[in-house]
Amino acid sequence: LCLRLARFMRGRCELEDGELCGTLDELIQRAFPRGRHVRLYVAPELRAPVSFGFLRPAICVPPRALVELGPDEQATMLAHELAHLMRRDPLWLSLAWLVERVFFFQPLLRVARAELHDLAELACDDWAARRT
Repeated sequence: LCLRLARFMRGRCELEDGELCGTLDELIQRAFPRGRHVRLYVAPELRAPVSFGFLRPAICVPPRALVELGPDEQATMLAHELAHLMRRDPLWLSLAWLVERVFFFQPLLRVARAELHDLAELACDDWAARRT
């Protein structure tokens, strides 16, 4: 999982200004009253947006998200990924993946991890829909 993510992240560059950064900053100010820094990257090999990082949270988007999506769609995409970071989904889902791998002989762990993933996606969709 980590190696595959690292492969997709090759060649990423950080966005430090522009409309997308401004949209993310607005969402962060509403979501984190005390402030929080979330890095925003664009990765050429990425196919879908992803949020990652426990100590230094980041959102990475594919280049086509900058071109093919309108401002409202971009805001919703960023809100969804920000919701994953707020809920600490990268941490919890990584732990669930690790438990599934360690206890590979228990097939229900795969079902439980998949259900946790689906529920996290639905919760983030709901949060993003309410914020945008």
